Amino acid sequence: MQIGPPASFMERAQMKAGLGSAIGRAVLAAALLAAVVPAVARAQTKPAAPDAGQQFDDWRRSCDPVPGGGPDICVIRQLVVNKETSKGMLIVAVGYFGDKHQPGAIFELPLGLYLPAGVAFSIPGVQPIRVLIQTCLPQGCRAALLLPADALAALKKADEAQVTVETAQRKKATAPISLKGFSKAFASLKK
Repeated sequence: MQIGPPASFMERAQMKAGLGSAIGRAVLAAALLAAVVPAVARAQTKPAAPDAGQQFDDWRRSCDPVPGGGPDICVIRQLVVNKETSKGMLIVAVGYFGDKHQPGAIFELPLGLYLPAGVAFSIPGVQPIRVLIQTCLPQGCRAALLLPADALAALKKADEAQVTVETAQRKKATAPISLKGFSKAFASLKK
């Protein structure tokens, strides 16, 4: 997937320890809130530092404080790296979101995508799920979805899933997502 994302996305994606800096995790937490959780008035307080996380094979669990208080947002995430270039292609985060704490996924993607095509999320044994790209900022684009029960069950059993997007030049680009450690990592999240 050679899309030509901005340097800031690549710099964040290449940080191996904890999948980025505290600022990067805070940005992803903000993305999770903006994409899935209803907007809430937040007090202006200094947030605590996010935790260092726990590794489950190819998945890392981490929690970030919610500005203004409330329970931390905990997710499991994976940085998908292009094996040919050793550069980050996308970040996928899975957790429980919204008032009903439903399982969902957030995809952080590079710029340079054909937005109307969205994201195709393919899991073995389940029809591919089309996900709309909700926003693009200078750091990259984001897409989010609530995971249906059959998709979540399939993620726990499969070895690999795939994310497919189209570049601005209308060429398909597919990124594999390892599911090694997914079940244990997801079980570590509190509903």
